[in-house]
Amino acid sequence: MHLSLAASSILSTLASAVLAAPASFQAPAPFEFIAAEDTPSLAKRNVGGVRLCTGSAWTGWCQYVIWPLNECISLNDFAGHTLSFRPDEGTQCFLMQ
Repeated sequence: MHLSLAASSILSTLASAVLAAPASFQAPAPFEFIAAEDTPSLAKRNVGGVRLCTGSAWTGWCQYVIWPLNECISLNDFAGHTLSFRPDEGTQCFLMQ
């Protein structure tokens, strides 16, 4: 029982010290934040890809093509033969006839 009273006293002292700590910390006086001048370049991703299949549920003959973004693309070669069409994630397609 004497040991648990000592442990309880130590825990309450530590808790009060932690709760009394300042809410925000400031950097020491000689410290200054420096932004990186040479940031690594981002890798260019291939976006604008579309997967087309002649069968439903991605069956039959399938092809994956990457077309330029923000351009109208003629799909005449695929007309009447495509039953599955899926653009890459993050790519939007507007299909018109």
